[in-house]
Amino acid sequence: VTDDTLAIQSALDTAGAGSVVYFPVGTYKITSALTVTTAGLTIMGAGVKSILEQATSNTSALSVSASDVTVRNIKLVGPQFAASQTDERAITASGASSSSYISGLRVENCELTTWGRFGVFMEFVEDFFITNTHIEDIYYGAVFGQSVRRGIISNNRIENIPASGSVESYGIALLRQDITSLSTHPRSSDVVVDGN
Repeated sequence: VTDDTLAIQSALDTAGAGSVVYFPVGTYKITSALTVTTAGLTIMGAGVKSILEQATSNTSALSVSASDVTVRNIKLVGPQFAASQTDERAITASGASSSSYISGLRVENCELTTWGRFGVFMEFVEDFFITNTHIEDIYYGAVFGQSVRRGIISNNRIENIPASGSVESYGIALLRQDITSLSTHPRSSDVVVDGN
């Protein structure tokens, strides 16, 4: 299978605000994390037969640092879920700090499977929606939010989060880094979790 990383990253980099980067039915191999830095961008497939497959361990599929990004109707497949890999995440979305949140992240009608850490990891994200998504075979946490606020996590199907030994696992976790101050890493707040 051809490595599609450079072609996809080029499409993401050249797409303007309000654009759609569309994945027709097929499997797209990537070997590094794709970065999404354009606000208002939509990444969309034709359903679960549009597959973005990460071939490199301990690497995310999508790393989002812009507001109003939508990921819709696509399947994100990781390299494994048998062991913890800190940076193995289907989607990572992060603002710069507690004074610089990103907002408007939407993950809708997706399938996230076979990741060694998280399905969706968010830090400093507000006004987000994680809905109607199937998340399975994730080592540690399906949806994990640190210092997030004003979001909705609803109607998702979460299965098989099997961390082993003394490691806890989470379907949905909303928290803060407890090794830092409340001013730099505030508690997660005002998030609706319903129908999962």
